[in-house]
Amino acid sequence: MPGLVAAHFIGLCASAQDQASTLETPFSSVQAPTFGNNSLMLGIKSWGDSGRVREVVDPVGRQFELHNEYFVGLRNVNDWAFYATAVTDGDTFGDNTKTRYAAGDPFLTFQHPIYKDYSTTVFGQIRQSFPVSTGSQAKGNLKKTRYWLISDTAFANRVDLLNAFVPTYVYQDRYIGTETAYYIDDWTELTKRMNGWLSVGVGQHTQVEWFRDKRSAAGIDVYPMADFILSSNFSIGPRVYLPVFAKGLLSDGPTKVSTDNVQFELFTKIAL
Repeated sequence: MPGLVAAHFIGLCASAQDQASTLETPFSSVQAPTFGNNSLMLGIKSWGDSGRVREVVDPVGRQFELHNEYFVGLRNVNDWAFYATAVTDGDTFGDNTKTRYAAGDPFLTFQHPIYKDYSTTVFGQIRQSFPVSTGSQAKGNLKKTRYWLISDTAFANRVDLLNAFVPTYVYQDRYIGTETAYYIDDWTELTKRMNGWLSVGVGQHTQVEWFRDKRSAAGIDVYPMADFILSSNFSIGPRVYLPVFAKGLLSDGPTKVSTDNVQFELFTKIAL
């Protein structure tokens, strides 16, 4: 499952990360076109995840997962925003008959400000997916409604604390009784901007999932992280996910606390 990464939200709001905006990056930045009080949002976000170690060492297991988002929209100077996102994703398996790459479900996002002062920004995002992919249509037109509650606080010495609390409701036209009903993700990242091009830190990702047959599952990963910020338009960052808690069987998460459930990720963002 794609991680949060602070770079995910760079440019979505005039956030507390502005304290680092005067740092010089290795490459010059391209400014987004403006239309009065609005500016263009345009870009690509990409997550490349290995399978969990237990999957990678399995000759027929999942080796790699790729998730790409292509977005376009408008952002207001007061942190209101509306944008559309197209998705492509897929998995590579040791068993080539299971490998697939295809269009995913597109979604619309409406962003609204909640609170802002000199060091803290809080905003929300409502996201609605549409069952365009073959997989979602085969599951009875599976749809997701998500709400992202995001807070970003800047401290002295370019230290930043980012949190995203994300409840998701899953629904479809027909059920067999074992599907996911809803789930909650929570990401927290504590980072320090070392200079104009490097940010390092540590994060956690908590997942709790409820199923329609009354089962539930939960898992927590912690991860060291780094973001190489080549310009305000381009960043790339590796992570290593280390499970510290697991209960039940998540749709996509650690099955137990062990090195068999370690996962590697590389995040890339190119955007105005």
